[in-house]
Amino acid sequence: MNKESEITEKIKCIYQYNNGSKTIYLDSDCKDIFKILLFKFCFLIDKGSVKFESCNNLWFYQTFEPFKQKLLLEIISLFISKIENKIDNFDERIKQIVQSLINLGSYELIKTF
Repeated sequence: MNKESEITEKIKCIYQYNNGSKTIYLDSDCKDIFKILLFKFCFLIDKGSVKFESCNNLWFYQTFEPFKQKLLLEIISLFISKIENKIDNFDERIKQIVQSLINLGSYELIKTF
């Protein structure tokens, strides 16, 4: 399974997923800050439902080039690891991601964060 497929399946498991309508849902009563932040990061909305079949439905797949998409998928992967309590070298991973963002030299991407 490739990274995108793995992330897609994990996102479907984290949130309420409807196979029929291909949507995921974040309940407004959710108290898990990392689930809320991941949802905002992936779909640029606070709560509710959104169409989600694959990583192609993430906002940045229509906005950024593949090498930037890869970096953003790493951020999503970090959120997922935190939600699943499977964090290995969390601080180091954050440092690497921030360094990669800086190295891109993309003002538009850095401004997004």
